[in-house]
Amino acid sequence: MTSSKSSQTTRNIVIACLALWSIISLIIIVVWATSPEMKGASQCRTEMQALRERHEGAKVVWNKDRKALEELVRQGWRNQTALQKQIDEQKNQIQSLNVSLNTSQQENAILNENITILQGKIEQYKIMEENLTAEVTLQKDQIEALEHNLTLKAQELASCEALRIAAKQLQTAAEKQKQACETTRQYLQKQLMKCKEVEKHENEPEHEYHLELNDSGGQGITMNSVTLAVIGCLSLLLVPYVNRKFAGHFESTLSGPDLSVSIVLCCYCYRSEITYFEAVELDSSRTPEPRHILSRHSLPITDIHCGLMGPQARVATASLDQTVKVWEISSGEMLLSVLFDVGIMSVTFDPCEYFLFCGGSDGNIFQVSLCSTSLSRDKTFQTDSDGNQVFKGHRNLVTCLSVSMDGTLLLSGSNDETVRMWDVQSKQCIWSINHKGPVTNAAIIPAPANMFLADSHPAIPLPRFSRHLNPSEQGDGMGSGGVCLRLGANTQEPEGTHLEKADELYSLMCAVTDKSVFGDGENTKVRVSELEEEVKTLKKINKDLYEFSTQLLTKPN
Repeated sequence: MTSSKSSQTTRNIVIACLALWSIISLIIIVVWATSPEMKGASQCRTEMQALRERHEGAKVVWNKDRKALEELVRQGWRNQTALQKQIDEQKNQIQSLNVSLNTSQQENAILNENITILQGKIEQYKIMEENLTAEVTLQKDQIEALEHNLTLKAQELASCEALRIAAKQLQTAAEKQKQACETTRQYLQKQLMKCKEVEKHENEPEHEYHLELNDSGGQGITMNSVTLAVIGCLSLLLVPYVNRKFAGHFESTLSGPDLSVSIVLCCYCYRSEITYFEAVELDSSRTPEPRHILSRHSLPITDIHCGLMGPQARVATASLDQTVKVWEISSGEMLLSVLFDVGIMSVTFDPCEYFLFCGGSDGNIFQVSLCSTSLSRDKTFQTDSDGNQVFKGHRNLVTCLSVSMDGTLLLSGSNDETVRMWDVQSKQCIWSINHKGPVTNAAIIPAPANMFLADSHPAIPLPRFSRHLNPSEQGDGMGSGGVCLRLGANTQEPEGTHLEKADELYSLMCAVTDKSVFGDGENTKVRVSELEEEVKTLKKINKDLYEFSTQLLTKPN
């Protein structure tokens, strides 16, 4: 279309130029013919002839040019037709491209939807994997807790068995003593009968009267003697358990934590050694000897903390010799010794015993990881990425430490008259409470349930006692606001004997060893293995989906 327009314009221009040239030639001829003064007739005719020749030549040239222009026009029309065909072909190609583009856009939208669906499924599988992992972890924790409970129950069962045997031995000793007292009573009765027979032979009523009195009095004395003898025997057997002197320290004892139902009593003094005793001794005829004396510290001990697991627990001790030592209480063996730059004034474990928190005399709190891969029992504290960190905030020595039940919060008290709560993960102080003097002790305890109830009210204080039991005897006391309060002395049921309690506890402990408990443990292990297999399958499916999505996204159009 553009080339045809240009050829038409060129043809018009050429025709216009030829017409203009002819008009100019005619004007010149007319002017020359009408001016005889300038030229002669012959000259004019010559010039006219020349002009005619030129005009004829111009006509020939014009015809040639016209033919050339017509040929150009025809060529332009042919070119225009060819261009129109090309334009039509281009339009068809554009239409086909538009159709292909629409199809591609629809496919792209479908692919995007599929990708979104796949991503959603991947997220769902990830969530399922996390849930299954958490469930497996929970099952493992429950298995560990069950194993821990079984171990504790087994140890408590052994302890109860020992208590039952001891109670039976006490009962046997009491029965033997009772038999001895019964023998003594029978002997005294025989002697009394002999005295009666002697008095009867004398036949004196007054003496007989006195003998009857003596008889009844003797029987009363005998029965009372038996009762007192039995009570005395039981008292002699039970007194050593109630009032026993533990020998082994020669200086003031600072602390004595109790371990696992009074099986072991652990104490230490302001010296460089620790002593702990068996709290249940069957032999009451001797002064109990220390089970272990731990004397690896070179300066006075400042604090001690006992972990869980009863007799199998671990004990941490802090000392002014700038060390904290961890002991195994069953064997008395030292498991770990950590050297610091300052003296340690307080120490505690977290509930899982993954970390050891030590309060220094410079106000810093040191967190020691107990799960490091180091095999050395003696090491120096250094901050690293394995869990050894420092809590900084106190300006004076740290006197006490306490960790929450979930192990996320740490409470510390110091001689700088402040109590601080720390976030264990970030090592940041959450809040601080100021006191008017040095803090000597602080602990985290569970909050009462009614603390979080808006409708709860404090308990009513105990009213003052009344002077009279009967309202009639009180007189005007009722009007004065007196309250009659009776405290029942025999409202509770009589408690059973120690032997009955031991048998009851023994029966309860035996119930723990039921096969169902171990069966549940086997079922739990099978369930854990099934969950692990399911997690592996889901991981494989997730991997296949990820590879398919990657190939789909990276595939060229």
